[in-house]
Amino acid sequence: MRSPYRRSLTALAALLVLGSLAASTSCSSDDGDGAKPTTDGGGGDDGGYPVPGPGEQCFDPDPSLVKLRTDPPELVLAPGQTRDVEVFASPDFCVPAAMTFTSGQPDLVAAPAPARIDLATPKVTVSITAGSGDGKTTLTASVPLSDGSAASVDLPIEVRSAKVDDCAGTGAGHVGDGATVSGTGGLALASISLQKGATKPNAGSFLWHADAFDATIACAKDQVPAGYVKLGPAVTFGPAALSFNREIPFTLPINPAAIPAQGRLRHVTVSYRGPAFEKPRVIPIADPAIMRDGDGYKLYFMAPRLGTYQAVALADAGTKTFQRHLTHRALIGVSMGGGGTAMFGLRNHDKFDVIAPLGGPVDWTWMAGHIERNQVAGFPPNDGDNVPSEPPYTPDQIPAPLPYQHPSTFNHWWYEYPKNGNGGSFPRAEYIQIFRDLSLMFGNMNGYNPAPDAENLPAGVSPDDPSVVGDHPGRQCSVWVDPLDGPDKAAQQELERQCPIERCSHPLTLQNYYDDEFNPKGTWPVITVCDGSPQQPDLSPWANTWQDTGNGVPLELALAVDYNGNGVRDENEPIIRAGHEPYDDVGLDGKADADEPGYQKGIKDDPSGDNWDPQYNPLGTEGNLRYDDGEPYRDFGLDGVANTKTSPYDFGEGNGKFDMSIGLRTIAERDSRSVIEQLPAASQPKPFDDAAMRRLDMWTDGGTRDLFNFAVDAQALAGAWSGRGPIVHYYTQFDRIPGQIWGNQKSFVPGVNAWGDIPSGVLLRYGPIDPTPQDIQSGTGQHVGTADDIARRLQSALYYIGSRWPDAPHTLDEDSQLNPSADADPCEVTGGCDFTFTDTLGRTGPVSVNVPPGYANANSQHKRYPVIYLLHGYGQTPEDLKAAIVFLKNWMNAAADSSAERLPKAILVYVDGRCRVGQKGAECIRGTFYTDSVRESGPKIEHWFLELMDEIDKRYRTMAPAELSWTE
Repeated sequence: MRSPYRRSLTALAALLVLGSLAASTSCSSDDGDGAKPTTDGGGGDDGGYPVPGPGEQCFDPDPSLVKLRTDPPELVLAPGQTRDVEVFASPDFCVPAAMTFTSGQPDLVAAPAPARIDLATPKVTVSITAGSGDGKTTLTASVPLSDGSAASVDLPIEVRSAKVDDCAGTGAGHVGDGATVSGTGGLALASISLQKGATKPNAGSFLWHADAFDATIACAKDQVPAGYVKLGPAVTFGPAALSFNREIPFTLPINPAAIPAQGRLRHVTVSYRGPAFEKPRVIPIADPAIMRDGDGYKLYFMAPRLGTYQAVALADAGTKTFQRHLTHRALIGVSMGGGGTAMFGLRNHDKFDVIAPLGGPVDWTWMAGHIERNQVAGFPPNDGDNVPSEPPYTPDQIPAPLPYQHPSTFNHWWYEYPKNGNGGSFPRAEYIQIFRDLSLMFGNMNGYNPAPDAENLPAGVSPDDPSVVGDHPGRQCSVWVDPLDGPDKAAQQELERQCPIERCSHPLTLQNYYDDEFNPKGTWPVITVCDGSPQQPDLSPWANTWQDTGNGVPLELALAVDYNGNGVRDENEPIIRAGHEPYDDVGLDGKADADEPGYQKGIKDDPSGDNWDPQYNPLGTEGNLRYDDGEPYRDFGLDGVANTKTSPYDFGEGNGKFDMSIGLRTIAERDSRSVIEQLPAASQPKPFDDAAMRRLDMWTDGGTRDLFNFAVDAQALAGAWSGRGPIVHYYTQFDRIPGQIWGNQKSFVPGVNAWGDIPSGVLLRYGPIDPTPQDIQSGTGQHVGTADDIARRLQSALYYIGSRWPDAPHTLDEDSQLNPSADADPCEVTGGCDFTFTDTLGRTGPVSVNVPPGYANANSQHKRYPVIYLLHGYGQTPEDLKAAIVFLKNWMNAAADSSAERLPKAILVYVDGRCRVGQKGAECIRGTFYTDSVRESGPKIEHWFLELMDEIDKRYRTMAPAELSWTE
């Protein structure tokens, strides 16, 4: 075994060169623990250079493994302009090496002075200044190695005028499958394309077919919003009113020399205007990249609409520096935990630096609207006199207005076969279980029940009715926990087996029950519903299609209209949706598009400019899936029928205000979008003002074919974020993240992501837009994705979090088991601890913890670490997620990386979101959604979680908050 600290003659000789470098080169150091590594201190032949601190290691790098890279990988300068470049060297250099620079044309770009790479300085920041001429050259950075060779990297540099030429040129052509139409003259670098396979017919889970079309490319007048500078001409891609339910590629002419001197790709976006959105505005774009093309440059991006686009950058890019308060805490969650991350993280935004909600219901406003319009929808209305002759709708009859959105109806719930990548079987019975847990936590979103402890039930259903409690004494069958290991597991299993049978054997029938859509005269009886049909793989992607057998699970979310009076819900019998009073989601102007002055279909589609679109108009109020104060509504109560105020099943008629169910009201109070948009209904403890938003970063993701549409839901969250002003970028696969190699998914290395190019708001979509049969078979793009997908999703989010903690430990540490501290808990020596935590309300739940490599080493007891809280998915436990990402320690202590690329060491805490048997009985069934239940007997998880965070600070060596200088 090699010594952890060795000297080489080459490196020692380099000290003679390095003695005078500090004054001439700006060097960025990664201290590994908030302070510089220790130095030899003897003052002898080591010259006082940094050496490993107590408990740390460093190995002379094998020359064949040493790599240099630059960020950015190429540079465009205006004459006389100065830009900074970071040069990284990996692995760690135990003793200094001289990094020298050579310019291909010194008169065009002078070579910077030599720099020093050592254990404390794994990267250097050098300032590159252009001369007065134009031209191209290469700057080469080199570091001598111990075998006499050298590692080097070339940085292409072009010096060109920052002038943005006036627009000139046109273009036209047919955009077919895999085809591109480009402009001419000054618009030669403007183009529009369709991806190969985009025009194939919709089939199975591929629902975003695009027709070929004739396109035009033309110059337009500048549309540069205040606070931005233009980087190229405005270009109209026609027909301007054309849009798709997918993103397609565009390119725009761009002059990178016009980007402000300290600007990076994170400061670049496009402005847009079109028939639906006439006022120019900056929008999020997918996969932005500046590409060299011949003697010019183009901005590549993807978007779903034609219209006028122009490349722009923030005028003050890279110059706004502030003191950022770091809590040294972050929050990340998957699936249900993704929703919990967004809700809990934004409600308690002052306690975190980064939130990373992954593949979950991260925007409950959108999700609740989608459930209403899809999962419990699909039935033709009636007049109350006759059973509709029209059959129930199929999914293709339900609107799906956003890119990559797939529709459903109550009779056709989405589940795609083969089922690889879903992370669960999710049959109809499990869908129902999820809906029940949502009602147990938030309250019923589909009706209002005023009976005590009945917030989860639809109107008219007593919590003591046999349809709720079965034949069991007390209320054991109203809520039972999905069986957990323990002494009472057998009893829980018996409840799980017997309760559905008992409850479904006692259907409840209610008479004179009004509903504006399906029973406006109270003509037909209304009944409780049991469902749970088995999956039918041959009907994929709607494998969860209803059938008249196997329906033995209480739905509990809603009631059905029993047209034939047989006491059982049949295929054509509708589900009552009574979550709010009837309203017109037409925006604050009170007018639908067609009623707005100046409306011309396809020409002036939204004269008021108030249509909600998460990408193009995130602050719009028309069609935003929620009631906005001022929109027209009918004060008829939740049944939607006038003059039924005396009905025991109605609520809110004639009270002069808009009424909604407890579930929808809870969502309005707690949802991430309510917090971000600072809505009056939002109930978080502290306001999410501009200063709060400035210090919080967000990374969210979703699969393109996720069964719950979580990629679409994540776009709604990203839209709210961009609506507050920050630039947001989308990435449509892992290789599109800046720093990665386009087209090479297998080469994904998160440590080399170009963090300077990545903004404070990110949406990652995983799974190909045009999947092959092999992609579908593998499960990529589904709810969890392939094994590679989930690893890359976690890596992307975790390394993003780490990039926000420059003061966290990044050193290569000695393993705890080699020299354990006498005071360390044995579990800290092995790296994983489990304990139970009880809060002041008496709620008890398990907690799992991973401490970082070296945490319990006797020589590392001075070190403190940031904390990442991880929230598991529906039906999982903290132990499940802990076991799934045990490989994290390899990312935190990778010897092949330098401390500038290594994932910072952090304490990982896996938080319990599983329903359990509490002091008052079963909390819920399987998942708490990480919120406080509206039911008195339900779990108060937000309260429990907040107290757990204090407990973690007591038990472990967590980093204290700090103030760091930060550049936006």
